[in-house]
Amino acid sequence: MKISLYTTLLLILLPLTGRTQATRIGDDILARDAETSHGFRLALSADGRTLAISTVEDDNPGYLRVYERNQNGWEQLGQILFGAPETTFGIALALSADGRTLAVGAPNHEVNEVETGLARVYRLVDDAWVPLGQDLLGDEVEVKAGLDVDLADNGNMFAVTSYGSANGQVAGTVRTYVQAAGLWVPVGNGLQGQMIGAGAQTTARLSGDGSRLAINRPLEGEVRVYEWDNAAWVPLGDPIMNDGTDIGIANRIELSEDGAIVAIGAPASDLAGNARGAIHTYALESGAWQSHGNPITGLENGDRFGASFGMTGDGRTILAATPGLRLTSDPPRAGEASLYRFEGSDWATAGEPIHGENIVEIAGLQVALSADGRTMAMTMATDAAGVFVRAFDLSGLSTSVSAMPLAKPLKLYPNPTAGRVTLAGLPPAERVLSTRLLNLAGQVVREESSDRRQLRLGVNSGTYIVEVTTTSGRYSELLTVAR
Repeated sequence: MKISLYTTLLLILLPLTGRTQATRIGDDILARDAETSHGFRLALSADGRTLAISTVEDDNPGYLRVYERNQNGWEQLGQILFGAPETTFGIALALSADGRTLAVGAPNHEVNEVETGLARVYRLVDDAWVPLGQDLLGDEVEVKAGLDVDLADNGNMFAVTSYGSANGQVAGTVRTYVQAAGLWVPVGNGLQGQMIGAGAQTTARLSGDGSRLAINRPLEGEVRVYEWDNAAWVPLGDPIMNDGTDIGIANRIELSEDGAIVAIGAPASDLAGNARGAIHTYALESGAWQSHGNPITGLENGDRFGASFGMTGDGRTILAATPGLRLTSDPPRAGEASLYRFEGSDWATAGEPIHGENIVEIAGLQVALSADGRTMAMTMATDAAGVFVRAFDLSGLSTSVSAMPLAKPLKLYPNPTAGRVTLAGLPPAERVLSTRLLNLAGQVVREESSDRRQLRLGVNSGTYIVEVTTTSGRYSELLTVAR
């Protein structure tokens, strides 16, 4: 009986992707002390193998820890990064696609008794986090810089929000910068969000290549998307407006890798019930933003669904947290995170909710989802252990990018090879995040995190699986090594 290469590859990969449940990755990551704000913000690299966690303290210095996944779980990557006391260091956090560039905000940072705020970028150099470029500070007009931060995939474009002044009113301002010769150089003029209200702030999200930028206007529940035309940020389509059916405040947004899908969290939404919350999604079609399926809503009153959520790079999977009690569930639980997959023309749940092991574990305080959809992290808490972060492998669920049809097949040449191989079939603009070489038992025998497309393998003769993770997906192909 003849078996095609596709069938052979599918059979080989079944042990790697056949699980139907989310599985825990290693031990829980605990706070250094009894900090109640451990896991205040979470960020994952595109392939989910790097995890950044901030701990924000009002009086004591906030700090960041970064972890890298290994065969047993997580190990710390580089040193702990501390902010100054009373600066809310870590209230905003972002990682580049490869997890080697880190952005952080400290909006309460003071200069001469003015809360200028601070935004800072670090890059990993020889296993140490080193500041990249100058600190970005606000001034007497635009204060509290670092309320929100975001990075383009390559870590060389940076978006920072602050309070600003517009027509005599306080408004959110978003400024963008690019890295040039070790300095952050402004790109275009600042973009104004809407007047800041209690519990709402202007946030910013960059597309993967940094050519598109989404910002929100919280009190109006409005989001605007811009595109860089090599001279200025210009509106991309009309503003995404509250159509009157939902009074929720859009205080969180996510943008797809190509900047063509935007998700808007409205935790105060009464659309499905009293403060159940909602997530609205829109897609760019023929130059206009159109509803992308029905809103995803909380299930019970007071859920505040949409306060914390993540979206995959393709915009087709959303992970949303619900920290409320689920006393009618079997078994009862306190908080959960749910996955949703865009199927056909609407959103559908994917798998069972992910929650604590019992009602004592409060889940869903914060969540993060990797761009490839294979890894999630969630802030949780118990009275005994305090606040901690737990990560899950989702590669067995149909939510990961790898489960989608692959539009661009990976090609390897020469194949067979004596030890050197070139990755082909991927557009030059699509960055390679990591390359793994697996044997036919599914064991990783070699791994490299870089954008290199020519590899020296250094392995024995045999048949292997080459698995390549890029900024838009994960691709696999068989390779024969004949020495």
